[in-house]
Amino acid sequence: MASPIQIILNQENFEQAREAGGGGPKKDFFAGNDDAFRKHKTALTDQLDNVAAAIESQEQGDVGVIKVILRRPAWAKSHRPTRSLFKPDRISLV
Repeated sequence: MASPIQIILNQENFEQAREAGGGGPKKDFFAGNDDAFRKHKTALTDQLDNVAAAIESQEQGDVGVIKVILRRPAWAKSHRPTRSLFKPDRISLV
């Protein structure tokens, strides 16, 4: 049995173009506040060192899972520092 054929005379009613763009400019969360950035960077480095030490000392092996929580303004993909913090040649992102 043949399928019915549908003829669309006004395709604008059935198809909408996706909005392109977005992204926005890079955001510096510590612009003009170098001391706060240094403290934040030190805190992140210390946390990662603690995670590495915990993973190294566990009996199950050298694989571990960590949960990273970004501040809300950093949720935009263009603001995510994942490539800077978690180098692809050193870890696997899930």
